[in-house]
Amino acid sequence: MEQTEKVSVNVNPATLGQMDLLIDQGFFSSRTDLVNQAVREMLRRYEGTIQDTKERARRENRTWFLGICEIGEEELRQAWKQGNRIRLEGYGLLILPPELDDLILQQVESIRVRGKVICSLQVKEHFHL
Repeated sequence: MEQTEKVSVNVNPATLGQMDLLIDQGFFSSRTDLVNQAVREMLRRYEGTIQDTKERARRENRTWFLGICEIGEEELRQAWKQGNRIRLEGYGLLILPPELDDLILQQVESIRVRGKVICSLQVKEHFHL
């Protein structure tokens, strides 16, 4: 199941005209298709920066994600066995199942997410989300 978010973009009439010309010429199927392809191309251009950020987080012992991340019981119990607390950081959607609240409150040190966090009210309040 693919999760999508709507993003609104304002462009001037000349840019919009150029976009529509390329669509009419068959290069893109729609404005959405053109914008999606442009965004993917830009992300490929900056892939090194994204990889560097992931590597830095790994070296600093942070649990870092990009996209969708669900923290499970096994990961929380592993941290407990190792005597570690988890620092969750990322961009996208973080899912923390409410049935794991006790383990989350015990084993998660901090949560910093640019995006959305799905969790219980107790976890939201505890981590000021």
